[in-house]
Amino acid sequence: MNPILNYAKKITVPSQRLQEEKQQIAKKVCGLINESIGKYNQIVGFALGGSYAKDTWLPEKADIDIFVKFNKR
Repeated sequence: MNPILNYAKKITVPSQRLQEEKQQIAKKVCGLINESIGKYNQIVGFALGGSYAKDTWLPEKADIDIFVKFNKR
């Protein structure tokens, strides 16, 4: 049973290097968004969501979901 569990962990848990790379990308994207949203009165903020925000992303299916918050008016 251990070989199966080890294999499952290997394909579902991102390596430390991959986690750090994803964090750097997210940080850069957030910085770019922060610089840009000031130009638009309709946008009041943003949030990261999905598997990245919940820390449940898989190595082969890594993405970062960005939710833009708009003024209700």
